Amino acid sequence: METPLLKEMKSGLLLCIQFFTIIPYKKEIPWEKKTIQWCLLTFPLIGLIIGVIGWIQLWSLTTITPLSSLFVSFWILFYFVAISGGLHLDGWMDCSDAYFSYRDQDKRLEIMEDPRVGSFAVFSVLFLLGFRFLFIYELIQLNRALTFSAVLLIPVLSRGMVVFMLIKGKLAKDTGLAAAFQKGVSSHLFKVSALITLVIAASIGFFLHQIGVTILLLVASILFLIGFYSFCKKQFGGMNGDTLGALLEGGETFLWFVLWLLLYFVTA
Repeated sequence: METPLLKEMKSGLLLCIQFFTIIPYKKEIPWEKKTIQWCLLTFPLIGLIIGVIGWIQLWSLTTITPLSSLFVSFWILFYFVAISGGLHLDGWMDCSDAYFSYRDQDKRLEIMEDPRVGSFAVFSVLFLLGFRFLFIYELIQLNRALTFSAVLLIPVLSRGMVVFMLIKGKLAKDTGLAAAFQKGVSSHLFKVSALITLVIAASIGFFLHQIGVTILLLVASILFLIGFYSFCKKQFGGMNGDTLGALLEGGETFLWFVLWLLLYFVTA
């Protein structure tokens, strides 16, 4: 028999799946405070599920098939973008258009709401994915063990960053998806979400014997989160749904970059 707590956890997880992945689940989930809280708490868990699916694909493509590292790298890049339906990448593009407009904060927020895609959005997403592809490709070529760790850890940590910023961050406006989620946040949620993220990341590190890499990526995630949130407050007056998507996509690329630096300047 399903207890009320278990039902809330299940509803939160399913709401998270509905909002942030393309995994089909069409049943309507009630928008309640407890459901929202569990949705946020399970976001790093969704990252783990996404990472495990990616890990299985990476292992299969590099072990069972004769496919080239070039194709495998592109497929892993495609998978991580596609699994969220491009939702977070859309946030990166909207933020790019707004920032490079060099307008005041109010006008930048208006530009974010514009459904049209500008040239700066196109340029920025090409460079973002281009660099991420480069990092993935060279890691697969030179250190597959590090790549397997990244595929599991990065989706968890990037989603942990989003939860932390959503819970603690100042809203740029009182409407939108970020505002709707933040209304369901309670004071203790930050500590619980941090604990969940740390437990998942540490478990991955122990399982793969990559504790050092895990600590490095945790520190890099914290630094990137602090820097990105400061950027959002200065440029947009705070955070919204688009900046959260940009945080996730930019954070993932930054963490791949950190591992690429580790490959060349530490382990070389």
